[in-house]
Amino acid sequence: MRGRVLVVLVLVVTVAVIVASTVSFVRQRQAPVVVDASCPALLPGTSNATDDYGDVVEWRGKSLWRSEQRTTAGEQVGVVGCTVTSMPNPDGLRVAQLPWADGTATVLERGTTLHLPREDREGPALVARTADGDVLYCPDVVDAPPTC
Repeated sequence: MRGRVLVVLVLVVTVAVIVASTVSFVRQRQAPVVVDASCPALLPGTSNATDDYGDVVEWRGKSLWRSEQRTTAGEQVGVVGCTVTSMPNPDGLRVAQLPWADGTATVLERGTTLHLPREDREGPALVARTADGDVLYCPDVVDAPPTC
């Protein structure tokens, strides 16, 4: 009798573990949530608690970071279409990782115009025309001299 109780208990625990694992897997495999068609999707079953965004704008497959260098805006080439840190996200879900659409930014406000620099620069660069003036964005290059 004692052996049967032990077998039944092992079976119940095994079934409970399988059900819990399946529920967890299904929750994590849910489709991404689109809260704004111009912005990256939010990922169910995750949290953005560890995400820490710098001042970045995505352009032509590159992440360009805010630079303290002086610049002047030239020809307009785009507009910020999404500000990730301002997206509606009441559940605190993680934002889908790169690549993001051109004009997706972390800090720049939606509608900020993006320009080429008026002056010649080495490498890709963008200038955001903000209320505080023109701001230069350059690629982050690891272990190399700045490219813009």
